[in-house]
Amino acid sequence: MPKSVPCCSKTALVALVLAGCRAPGGAPTHAKSEETFSDSADTTAGSSSGEAEDVFDKEQPFWDAIWISADWNEYHPTLMDMAESADVVCVGNLSRVVPGKIYDSEDPNIFLSEANVEVNITESIRGGVTGGVTFSVLLTRAQTEEAFAMVLKEMNAAAPKHVLLALRKRPDFPDLYTPVNGYALWAKTKRDPYDNPLTPDSELESRVYADELLSIPSFEALIDVFRP
Repeated sequence: MPKSVPCCSKTALVALVLAGCRAPGGAPTHAKSEETFSDSADTTAGSSSGEAEDVFDKEQPFWDAIWISADWNEYHPTLMDMAESADVVCVGNLSRVVPGKIYDSEDPNIFLSEANVEVNITESIRGGVTGGVTFSVLLTRAQTEEAFAMVLKEMNAAAPKHVLLALRKRPDFPDLYTPVNGYALWAKTKRDPYDNPLTPDSELESRVYADELLSIPSFEALIDVFRP
């Protein structure tokens, strides 16, 4: 059964979650405030009709549901450095989303949850894991048990294919992984031939790895950057 973590406030609870998933030596550079956490799902959901489909196509509900700050959980100066630090780097199809860890709180108005995302690996790049792998993510919009069930359903219906992932093994659940940081998931989307869908701004100049990305012509070339 998933562990429960008692806590008194959403901000403190999120801090514990990030600390629990952090790899040795990892240094988070940002932590979302309680207000940001509550409002984060609305930043893209409030777009005009059809805009989300133009940007992310049918996979948008999946990316909307995930809470990963861009610099969470570890900072790495280059993509290669991030790839070398990861326990698993692979390309795969996100096949199924199932309930993950539920965090206890003394405040009945606080509900914080995770989803476990199962991946069918199509290419193992680092770490030697083949077949499949499961990673966990915090959810932004699942702030009640009813919303939790609905978000999982939406994520399953929109699960992306052909995603590049850099994953870190979780210390608390040995069979689970978590993204190294918010730049550890890459996919092709309508807004970009190689996109970090967790980044709200698609402009290359705004990204941490701008210099590297400007020299990469395609998603396949991006995958090559993560190879040994």
